Amino acid sequence: MQCSYFLRWLGQVLSAGMLAAVATWVSAADRPNIVLMMADDAGYADFGFQSQFTGEPSPIQTPSLDQLANQSIAFSNAYLPASACSISRAGLLTGRQPLKFGYGFNAQPSDRPMEGFPVDQVTLMERTKQLGYTTGVIGKWHLGEQPQWQPQSQGVDNFYGFWEGGDYYFERPNNPVEIRRGTTAIDWWTEPSFNNVPPDPTRGRYLTDALGDEASKFIADHAGGAEPFFLYVPFNAPHGPYEAKAQDLALYPDLTGVRKTVAAMTTGMDRSVGNILSRIDDPNGDGNLSDSIADNTIVIFLNDNGGANGYHDNGPLFGLKGSGSEGGVRTPMLIRAPNLTAGVYDDLVSALDIFPTVVNAAGGSMTTPTDGVNLMPYLTGQQTGPAHESIAYRNRMNYAGIRKGEWKLVKHDAAETWKLHRLNPDGSGEEVDLQLQYPEIVQDLVRDFVAFDVTLDKSRNSTDAYVQHNDVFMRRNEAGPVSTWQHSTGWTWASDPGKITTISRDDPNPNMVLAFKPNNAANYRSINNTNRPSGISRALLNSGVQDIPGLGEVMLNEIRLEGAFTGAANREAVIEGNPLLLVRNLTGKAPGLRLDA
Repeated sequence: MQCSYFLRWLGQVLSAGMLAAVATWVSAADRPNIVLMMADDAGYADFGFQSQFTGEPSPIQTPSLDQLANQSIAFSNAYLPASACSISRAGLLTGRQPLKFGYGFNAQPSDRPMEGFPVDQVTLMERTKQLGYTTGVIGKWHLGEQPQWQPQSQGVDNFYGFWEGGDYYFERPNNPVEIRRGTTAIDWWTEPSFNNVPPDPTRGRYLTDALGDEASKFIADHAGGAEPFFLYVPFNAPHGPYEAKAQDLALYPDLTGVRKTVAAMTTGMDRSVGNILSRIDDPNGDGNLSDSIADNTIVIFLNDNGGANGYHDNGPLFGLKGSGSEGGVRTPMLIRAPNLTAGVYDDLVSALDIFPTVVNAAGGSMTTPTDGVNLMPYLTGQQTGPAHESIAYRNRMNYAGIRKGEWKLVKHDAAETWKLHRLNPDGSGEEVDLQLQYPEIVQDLVRDFVAFDVTLDKSRNSTDAYVQHNDVFMRRNEAGPVSTWQHSTGWTWASDPGKITTISRDDPNPNMVLAFKPNNAANYRSINNTNRPSGISRALLNSGVQDIPGLGEVMLNEIRLEGAFTGAANREAVIEGNPLLLVRNLTGKAPGLRLDA
């Protein structure tokens, strides 16, 4: 009687957070290990298994990944939150659009002290660690090099790799990039290969082999342990600098130049993937599969962004890394999981889905915001319909896009017009602009995009040389009777009136406030000549015809008219130019026009 009452009481008071904690009490045997692998700058078509989507065989040999694909769900329409290395990783590891927390620059030394994302963002390593997992990261970090952003501060128990955005593949005198185990730089090139992979005969140990060795050792050390593990393996191959082993180069006698090196680098990465998969099958490496953890391990593979140049093959996709085109933001993606039948999933998915998918598989629930969904119910057939009606993305003023069904709307720069494409099943079709033929579809997609765009911040993870860490701008009457919003000395920061500046294309955002003061001595006109990537024009909103270059709206939360007027004669101020989009700020404050005069 007392026990029954206690159980009913317990069921009533358990909150979602407490349930997440209870999930950590479940034994490791009941929760899957998770291995997440990521290629770096690979071409969309540079894997054998991708031929089912591109329609063309790849000349690059990737037997391990091809075998994994045969055991996995392969995704024909998988998208990334950005088409650059660090930004894409920030989205993957938080499950959020990076600009929702102001992350729009690749982390690099020149961005210090602001190069990382806000430390209150919860990473996938932190969340799985909360759920009782041992966490490992082996490879390219590229999310900040200062202590607060180093792996050990972001939920990583075991780190092996480099903090920077790139590395050489062979050791050389005075190598400027260090490989670390934890926070300690090591002589990685002198260590024996855990998988007995032969070195290059003249250049020595290859970094991609070393990453595969370390990941294999992590699995061997933690398979069957008291805690399940989450292992993230972000390879730096086949990102430049372009260096490959002689043994791998010899596999491609018909290729030449850098393309040959890229092929060899991709095959070298595939070898490391194969060694990782072999350790999942046989953790001890003794041929006895009785200790296999394959039936209790989820394996995920994807790429971080499209191929960077002509050395990588993006197949039928248009565009490259750094663009909003399919060739920049579309990725190969595989998921192998226990009780998941291999096949193809054709609906839209996002790399942001990996966070909630992993957390739910680990026995937890989402305790932080996410722009992804748990894919498992869709992959098992428990949930019908598409996981996403649309996929949208934006990076600073560089590009913006939205995909919905067969339609893709993309803007390559804030000053350009939107372009509408009807994509073919293989992803091609971005060479033809159909906005004039289908203005109603353009309107529909622009409105969907704006609903997404009003949730994004501006980029803040860089120094004052690239970013204004300020949202309230006051017009300087000293700028003259007529000035534009991009006038080089037209504004001051409300937080620092001595800071004389302009409004850049990156500044308009849901938190922006513009303040206009009366001028006692003269009338003035302030002309909005600023654009942003979402770029709604009067034409789109009112007549449904072609967008007009340079006529983009500016997003802001508030316009203030403030200050005392003490002049002897009446004066007027006129604000004119491009349309304004007044929106709630990112904390929910209603938009408005305010009179503080």
